[in-house]
Amino acid sequence: MKILSEDVGGIIFMDNKLHDIVRAAGIMPGTAAVFSKVVPEEYIQKYKVVFTTKDDVGAMSKVLKRAIEVLLDKYPNSIDEIKEKFVDVL
Repeated sequence: MKILSEDVGGIIFMDNKLHDIVRAAGIMPGTAAVFSKVVPEEYIQKYKVVFTTKDDVGAMSKVLKRAIEVLLDKYPNSIDEIKEKFVDVL
């Protein structure tokens, strides 16, 4: 199985120190989420581009709602941790 990552931009505006923290997604750890979709090689050969269905949107909405709840619950501690760990980088 081959894993493919497509990053648009990202690295071109970051120095290595910042990229080591935020990686290709460009987000501070613990402050955001990235949706990833895995499809088989046959799908890519047929469609060339991954598309999203209404069912996918419904599933992602449920995940997003739960993620927001978790982030809000942990927000105060997260901000303190970010300031402690990463303020010098920014």
